[in-house]
Amino acid sequence: MDIDIICNVLLDALIEVGYHEHTIFNYKGVIRRFKVFCEEKGITEYTPDFGQTYADDVISKKTGKFSKNRYHSQSRFIRLLNSYYNTGAFDFTMLKRGKLQPTNDNHKKIYCDYGIFLRNRYENENTVHFYEYKLYYLLQYLNEIQIYEIYKLSLIIVIGYLKAIKQCRQRAAFCGLRLFFKYINRVMIFTPP
Repeated sequence: MDIDIICNVLLDALIEVGYHEHTIFNYKGVIRRFKVFCEEKGITEYTPDFGQTYADDVISKKTGKFSKNRYHSQSRFIRLLNSYYNTGAFDFTMLKRGKLQPTNDNHKKIYCDYGIFLRNRYENENTVHFYEYKLYYLLQYLNEIQIYEIYKLSLIIVIGYLKAIKQCRQRAAFCGLRLFFKYINRVMIFTPP
C-alpha cells in the first residue's frame, strides 16, 4: 500500500470522525516525520513490519534520549495504519495507555523488580522507561521461545535475540542488555535453583 495514499486516507478519516483540529495538526507532524523516515530508508510501500521499525524509532534526534511523546504518538499512528492495512478500516478505539507488562508471571516479577532497581538508580523517568522497554522486549522474546526462568538464559539465546532484532535497534538493545546483566548478577541468577 502506497505510503502517501494510506497517510492521506488517515487524515481524511480523522476529519470525518470529528477529531479536534489540534489532534489532526499533531497527526500531520507524525505523518511528516514518518514520510521523511520512509524517504531516508527508500520505502514507498507500507507494511506492518516497516511500520514497527518506525514505531520503535523513539530516540529523539535533538536530545539523543528516549522520547515518551514519540513512543506514544508513533505507536498509536502505526496501530492505526496497521488496522487499515489489515482490515481496510481505521480502528479509532482508545487503547488504554499504560506500562507494557510481560505476560508470563516469572517475567512480570523480574520486570517489576528491575523497575524498582531502575527507579532507585535513576531520577529521570525517560531513562527508566528506556531500560524497562529494552527488558520488556527481551522478556517477550524469551516468552516466544518458551524460556520462563532467567537462569536458563544462555549466550546462544542472547545471540538469537540480537539476530531477531532489526539492525537499527541493536545498539539500544546492547545497552539495555549490559545494564540488565549487571543487575541480575549473572553468577547467582544463572545457577539453577
